[in-house]
Amino acid sequence: MSNHAEESELFCPGERYSISREVHLGRLASFYSKCRTCVHRDNHHPLTSRTTGLLSAVHRRATKSAGFDREGWSGIAINEVDTAKVRHLAAAFAAVLQDEKRANHPLAIVVAGDSQPRYLEWLAAAHEGLRYAATKVIDIGPATAACLALAVLRSEADGGLLVAGDSDRRQRVRLRFWGSAGFAWSAGGGLDKLRARTASRIDRPRRHYGPSERYAAQADYLDRLRPVVEHSNPLRVVLASSCGPSRRWLIQLAAKASIEVIDFRGQRPSAGRGESLPSGGRTPPQLVPSHVVPMIDALRAQLLAAGADVGAYIDEQGEVLHLLDERGRFVPPSMLVLALIASRGSHPIAARVVLENDTPRRLADAMQRVGTRTFYRDASRESMSRAVWRENTLYGSGPSGRIWFRQPHGAADALRGLLAATELVRQMQRPLSAVIDRALAMGGQGGYDHGPVDG
Repeated sequence: MSNHAEESELFCPGERYSISREVHLGRLASFYSKCRTCVHRDNHHPLTSRTTGLLSAVHRRATKSAGFDREGWSGIAINEVDTAKVRHLAAAFAAVLQDEKRANHPLAIVVAGDSQPRYLEWLAAAHEGLRYAATKVIDIGPATAACLALAVLRSEADGGLLVAGDSDRRQRVRLRFWGSAGFAWSAGGGLDKLRARTASRIDRPRRHYGPSERYAAQADYLDRLRPVVEHSNPLRVVLASSCGPSRRWLIQLAAKASIEVIDFRGQRPSAGRGESLPSGGRTPPQLVPSHVVPMIDALRAQLLAAGADVGAYIDEQGEVLHLLDERGRFVPPSMLVLALIASRGSHPIAARVVLENDTPRRLADAMQRVGTRTFYRDASRESMSRAVWRENTLYGSGPSGRIWFRQPHGAADALRGLLAATELVRQMQRPLSAVIDRALAMGGQGGYDHGPVDG
């Protein structure tokens, strides 16, 4: 009788049916992937000591990391993320928005992916979860975070959901959420409500699926960027990015201007990291994720070999921009914003900037010397986007690598930041390094080699 009770209590993680002890032991002995995080993994008698030792080593290496983070929800695509979980998250998101709406009117949510085929399964699951909650799904196809935020605003939708990947080898799936008017959700704000809602059952509000429609949001988005590149001088840009929309749209815009986009080849530098590089040609580790640092160093090597004007890395969501000038020097986002402000003169809105809390005070002092009023805020996407809009500023920046623009509603936009850098080079008719040095000198920092490089 006890054996029957023991067998009935054996469940694999994520499965709703019990398995027999024989199946349980067979899976353990074959190192079944779900056994790494199973609560029954220590129930291994009578397996050999060698097998149990290997199972213990596998368990120590297993890092269960799926769950909510500061900016959304993420998990490793293999073994951690399944379609049922994504469907539940999407349905919970719709339930939170419906609670906030306080009216029995159908919801509308904009959904986008990042164009990587291996994540289409989870994108489809997000669609299904939203439609299960009787939500109208507005599909804009592959898009960046900024394009999605604009689509939420233009379509007057109740929220937005982006399903994207990551550039690390573990193939992490990331879900990012937006509320009404295109404002991002982060921990400490809208994301906390979603986290609490996922812990409960999601009841189906109606006995039918919500409708689905397509919306060509990229046309509105690109119309905002075209004036920046229409009159550009000949420039060469080396781009490293797994964000398909950012890369495709940059090439599309460059075709109508004198900008040559050079694809990143992924070659490693022949010298060790930091060797044989010009002054300032280093990648500050506190600003760049560890798995991206080798890519930035390789990007620098290709930039110098090609004699290009600008090097850029854009993350999977199209939010984070890591910029290199023609000398291979790392240009933090706040330094680029300083140059943008210095080039605008005394425009009243241009003299207001929101900075992340960890931005070095030296950069804030430099901005104030060129007539800028600065505001410090928490670095979360929600806090920064709302602050940029509320404080009526044109820019926001900080060590996160994001550059926020007031339109649409304080969205972080790496492609727009890159195009702004190329516009600076065209407008000033100087290399990007000279533009940055001029801005730092105007801010009393004495140029790049004597100024802050960590913000």
